Amino acid sequence: MSFIKPANYEISKTRKYKNDISKIENMSYNGFRDYYICKNNKKLAVNRTIKRKSKTDYVSEKTVYTCEDCSNCEYKSKCIKGHNCKTPLEERTKNIETLKLLNMLRRENLERIVSEENHSFREVFVGKTDKNINPKTIWMIIHKRWNIENSCFYQLKSYCNMEH
Repeated sequence: MSFIKPANYEISKTRKYKNDISKIENMSYNGFRDYYICKNNKKLAVNRTIKRKSKTDYVSEKTVYTCEDCSNCEYKSKCIKGHNCKTPLEERTKNIETLKLLNMLRRENLERIVSEENHSFREVFVGKTDKNINPKTIWMIIHKRWNIENSCFYQLKSYCNMEH
């Protein structure tokens, strides 16, 4: 079970990220029929699937979704990124590439992080930071870790008949 924050966790909470219509996370998804709905209520259906094999022989499967019709869309300039493209914006359509397995695992991980059930585990995470941390916060983190370690030790001792 993982409690690692996704790389985009902090930025995904910002207003700018939540209002960015080009992000796949801000589109509606129909899991039964496997398509997304954009801001202009157009369907982005599966266009193709790309399988890639890494140097370590891991095979990843990337799904490409393409919009059915982007012509005369009022949100096109905000939705389609990449201003250095040689194809004019009027002739382009929205494409999204995503790894379904990664998205599923990221969603599950995020649910574990934000759930109230796992609240004590969320408060234990300490990472490297350049910012000054309040000593009270550090004490609280150490205290939480101590409680978790004590409860784990107690469970091992009680339920597994282990001795100290």
